[in-house]
Amino acid sequence: MTITTAVALFVIACSTETSEPARYGQEASFELVEVTKIWDKGAHNAFTDLILFNDEWFCVFREGQGHIDPAGTIRVIKSKDGINWESAALITSHSGDLRDPKISITPDGRLMLIGAEWDKSAFTGEQFSLVEGEPQLRSFAWLLKLTDLVADAAWRE
Repeated sequence: MTITTAVALFVIACSTETSEPARYGQEASFELVEVTKIWDKGAHNAFTDLILFNDEWFCVFREGQGHIDPAGTIRVIKSKDGINWESAALITSHSGDLRDPKISITPDGRLMLIGAEWDKSAFTGEQFSLVEGEPQLRSFAWLLKLTDLVADAAWRE
């Protein structure tokens, strides 16, 4: 998924004609309002997440030379107006490919970024781990969503 696609999906999700969510079995109607590219400095930018925090937009995504790249990084960009974006952070690892960043606001009001590191050369059965600490996901587990049960909010791909 490109940054342009992510923004388009975000705009679609926010532009429903009704304030009531669609119920199972009902059709939801959407209107594409605008598609705008917000970042193009990486060769391959994908797997985005977007959040509004302290009156600033934050967008996180994987940046690499391609979809499969052992040196993938996590880029964080931010914007006060949703038009002008700047890099806020570039997270790298010398031991693996950083993937699937997700961003959230913790119950105590802090911005939280999570992601996974994939070490393509490791065949120990544990390929995903936190940047620090012991692996937290089983072999070949894939991080697809971040769920905050305390705040009753969920993010899904």
